[in-house]
Amino acid sequence: PPPRRPRDKRRAVLAALEKGDAPAAMRALVDELAPRPLAREQLGARFPLGAEALRKVAESLSHKGEITAIKGHGWIARARFLELAQKARALVAEQHRRAPLDRGLALETLRQKLGAIAGPEAAEAATRRGHAISRR
Repeated sequence: PPPRRPRDKRRAVLAALEKGDAPAAMRALVDELAPRPLAREQLGARFPLGAEALRKVAESLSHKGEITAIKGHGWIARARFLELAQKARALVAEQHRRAPLDRGLALETLRQKLGAIAGPEAAEAATRRGHAISRR
């Protein structure tokens, strides 16, 4: 069975949709699905606000840094995405601590562990972000 969503998050989505408040609806949708991302395909015609309007709002919120775009897939709550990137760094650090002479944690293993938390698309984006941070 699919995981149960907290009712208060579902109510926030419904309230925003009822008001026709696209930015609040997008924030609530992304928050409701956390730690998994909201896929573009999930916008569909099931909401009183059009999918295209929600997409535009999502892109705007992403540019403002309120949510994070996952290239080619959708959006995730910024805080959840940062937590996922931090989890990636923690997993790599733990592997290094346990086996300092090994080459490190295999990228595919890291993606699998993060994917179990937030799905493969978010895991891929988080590993890319963690890699970009570690190269600075």
